[in-house]
Amino acid sequence: AEDEPTTRGAALEVLTHIAYRKGDTDVAKKLAADALKAYQQAGSLSGIQSCHRTLGLIASKDPEQSELAISHFEVTLQISELQRQQVELNESGADRAGFFARHAYTNERLNDLLVEKGDVSRALEVAEMAKARSFQDLLAQNLAGEDSEDASEFVTLDEALEQWPDQTCAVEFFIGSRYAYAFCVFPGGDVSAHRLSDSD
Repeated sequence: AEDEPTTRGAALEVLTHIAYRKGDTDVAKKLAADALKAYQQAGSLSGIQSCHRTLGLIASKDPEQSELAISHFEVTLQISELQRQQVELNESGADRAGFFARHAYTNERLNDLLVEKGDVSRALEVAEMAKARSFQDLLAQNLAGEDSEDASEFVTLDEALEQWPDQTCAVEFFIGSRYAYAFCVFPGGDVSAHRLSDSD
């Protein structure tokens, strides 16, 4: 498969997962890096995304590599966002829901790392991307006016928070498979994140 980079990348990625499951982290990282190069040669966005997700998962196991894990997950998220915009929103919402389900764990791990790092505004934005950006879309619609179509496409979360009303507070919940968070938006647009436990 020397002249077929996509096939070579897929084979290397399979070997990556085998090494990772065996606990051979160094081997898994090398194989994933080789797979990434093959996918880049082929111009395969889905392959590039998959490799960055795997490299992020490997790095996230080591607390000292949390920044590296975040960088890999951020690349994965940006590619996902490009792909999300190509997914049709049908009447049942099944296509869009299926897309978010496939990327849920990556967003979840990135969200955990960002909260631990203290970057709560970015964590809220990631939480929005993981759940169809419901809160961000609502903010954008309110700020741009109900008659404005596709308002969420040009109003970012940061822009929305900068214009947050002085007399308004809001709470958004993010429920993951490992942790649940409450994001609190205060008057002026300041954001805090709180990991919830049973006692809460």
